[in-house]
Amino acid sequence: MMRLLALPDNGHTRLIPNDSISVLPLRFVSVGTVVQLTDTALETTAPRGELIAVNGTPLGQIEAAAEKFLAGTRQRKRVIGPILLAWPYALAHLGFSSKENTTEYRVKDENGQITDLKVENGHTVPASMLYPRNEHGKAGPAWEPERFVEIKDWQGLGLSILLPSFFDPSESALND
Repeated sequence: MMRLLALPDNGHTRLIPNDSISVLPLRFVSVGTVVQLTDTALETTAPRGELIAVNGTPLGQIEAAAEKFLAGTRQRKRVIGPILLAWPYALAHLGFSSKENTTEYRVKDENGQITDLKVENGHTVPASMLYPRNEHGKAGPAWEPERFVEIKDWQGLGLSILLPSFFDPSESALND
């Protein structure tokens, strides 16, 4: 279904069923031009840093294979795409699962040290713990903007409008 609805490149991004899937207890987020491991769930400990490879496959190769399953703009695909890296079923469907019942991640920390992290595929959590339904792409899954719309008058130069999030739970801030 994700692939079918992504075909027209029409911007519909609510196709990853965050509320109904289980993922490994790792939160991956696109930061700049790389994907970072930014958070974990439960008792899982892992080094924070840049994700280099999954199951021995360079990240770029996995991202290229996942492209046809992600709808929306290039920027939105970078926000929602990293959930596929923590979802064992998606990795298997894309052809990047491991031969064992584990998934292995290669992570480079801020000092350049590389660590291989193995997580058992049966050790999953509900995706909504780490990837909220309205995924925002921030390091912490519980992030919420202080305000949904910030308008500033630049004294004759015009107005600037900042939208920290397109998800407005009250459905009133954007209208105002």
